[in-house]
Amino acid sequence: MIGNKDILMQIQIAAVAAVRTNSAVPHMLFSGTPGCGKTTTAKLVSQITNYPLIEVMVDSLTNLKDVRKLFLQLPLDGYDHTGKKIGKIKPVILFIDEIHGLSTKVQEILGIAMEEWKLPVQSEISNFVPEFTLIGATTSEGKLTVPFLERFKMVFYFKPYTVEESIDIVKYHALNTFKMNITDDAAKEIALRGRGIPRILVSLLRRVRDFSIAMNKTTIEKELAIACFSIMKVNEDGLTEHDLDLLYNLFKINAPVGIDNLAMMTGIPKGNLMSLERYLIQKGLIMRAPRGREITREGLKYLAKQGKISEMELHQAMMERFE
Repeated sequence: MIGNKDILMQIQIAAVAAVRTNSAVPHMLFSGTPGCGKTTTAKLVSQITNYPLIEVMVDSLTNLKDVRKLFLQLPLDGYDHTGKKIGKIKPVILFIDEIHGLSTKVQEILGIAMEEWKLPVQSEISNFVPEFTLIGATTSEGKLTVPFLERFKMVFYFKPYTVEESIDIVKYHALNTFKMNITDDAAKEIALRGRGIPRILVSLLRRVRDFSIAMNKTTIEKELAIACFSIMKVNEDGLTEHDLDLLYNLFKINAPVGIDNLAMMTGIPKGNLMSLERYLIQKGLIMRAPRGREITREGLKYLAKQGKISEMELHQAMMERFE
């Protein structure tokens, strides 16, 4: 694992303690941008503890019956028929990606199981649930109910990786995943465009690898990487033509605009727009105002730097909007 050292240290401590005390690892919530390593970290918890991992799809849990069916899969090793521990247990790690997609009712049911190790079922049916660890990954923590959120004793926020960490990720996957050498300069070119997100870094690396092979090269080099990105229209900051089109439309509109109207104006689907704007906000190029999205000073300067507007247009926009 590269980066997030503080998070990994806390997880290691909790995992080792759980094994030694014959208990489940505390429930964890991983929050952050898609592709920033949340799923990989959940698998790491399983590796450290040697506890089994089950990946659960959000749409497979719609009611109490679905939740009960899931828990019936959990091993009962180390328990007697009443649910009392009588030996070594092996708590399953349940990983739910995009956990904010669960209904309020299912969140309530899971919340009871997470804290009381039982399900809210009729008395004649056994409601015992063996200890487990729920690891939820989310990009929208605010959509979780407060009681459900409070059940997660360890909450971690995954930030984009630094350029240095991104370079290490690119080098690792070049050698170990794609079995190809890469120069330091080429790794840096990919890292600069990867937005600090491992999923994007690996995707870009794959495209450059394919381009290099097509050019009969056995090593990924800087010049080839730049040529590949030129064809892909991915600039040195990792922005694509879609990103620049979004910025340009906000420049032309010259007023706050809601996501639905912006989708109609740009022709970019609403879901894609929400994904695009996240990075543009991080870069300080646009902002979410109370009445909608607006381009910032830095966004205007960036359009001029990229040759999308003239210096005269930049000066006029600055005077109209910020003076």
